[in-house]
Amino acid sequence: MQRNRIMNVCLMLLSVFLARSAAAGTLVHETVIDAPVADVWNAFTDADEIESWMVPKADIDLRIGGLLRTTYNPDAALDGSEAIHQRILAFEPEKMIAFQVTKCPDGFEFAELVKDAWEVISFEALGPARTKIRAAGVGYKSGGAWDQMRTFFDEGNAWTYEQLRKKFAIDDKAAIDNVNSTMQIMQLLGTLVGGEWIHESTAPDGSIFRVRNVLRNGPDGMSIVARGWLGNADGMFEHGSTQVYVDPLSQQVRFFNMDEHGSIAEGAITLVDEHTMEWDWTIRGSDVTYSVLMTFSEADTYMFTLRQRSEDGSLNQLVQISYNRVNKAPARFLVDTTKLE
Repeated sequence: MQRNRIMNVCLMLLSVFLARSAAAGTLVHETVIDAPVADVWNAFTDADEIESWMVPKADIDLRIGGLLRTTYNPDAALDGSEAIHQRILAFEPEKMIAFQVTKCPDGFEFAELVKDAWEVISFEALGPARTKIRAAGVGYKSGGAWDQMRTFFDEGNAWTYEQLRKKFAIDDKAAIDNVNSTMQIMQLLGTLVGGEWIHESTAPDGSIFRVRNVLRNGPDGMSIVARGWLGNADGMFEHGSTQVYVDPLSQQVRFFNMDEHGSIAEGAITLVDEHTMEWDWTIRGSDVTYSVLMTFSEADTYMFTLRQRSEDGSLNQLVQISYNRVNKAPARFLVDTTKLE
């Protein structure tokens, strides 16, 4: 179930669809682009951006009555026989823009008909990095050459918006690798749910150090919620609460932690190898960052390594302990105190 839900999120992130309307008078194409609305708007209104996906040569005068001039021949003049001119009828930045063809390449069979239609392109932000585009060709009539022109632009527009999708597309291999890594991390962490995890050790001076962690599935069935306690021979105190989740936009595994002092730490969790994951533990409002390694060796045992990151990027190991799973922690791990010195 968890695997399926993660894959569904990935598919949603990568989704693109084309929907065509056969309603009289309109020809509609819709697509979802994995990019911020500002970037998609620029793809239609900046000449360099237009040339990056639509045509090899273009310029645009972004004003009411201004022209978008394009050609599919990089060696042709933008006022020559192979140029296409579209007049800007209206626009609202990052919301909509409307064009009407005023000039077609010489010999275009629908040159007169197309001047009686116009296109309205709408932009809708679906999130910080996703944009829905709706391109509506308006003014189409039925029968004869109009039906032929509808078919021509139906196929042509589908190809054009596929080029736009490719411009912003996430590299498929990178996306697949990211999802596989995300799934492995969540599966490894999922093995910690159930029972309680404890560590107990004695220092050279005879002092006792105890840790207890309890992990449960989050309310959505995908995230994981953890609580942790620290203590010694005098008792235990609650040390922190952590939530691990899959970020819906990046598909990266991330965490959020708050400790007993109100300090907040957050960061990404990445896979080092099939048995080891690393937490990039960054404390808000502080220059202090840590690297936390969790290495899984057996079903009911894992190694915890805490390292502090120096300014030069080197890592200084502070703690390395092993945790063992028990059904219920012994009483000495359950004695709460308000705070231990």
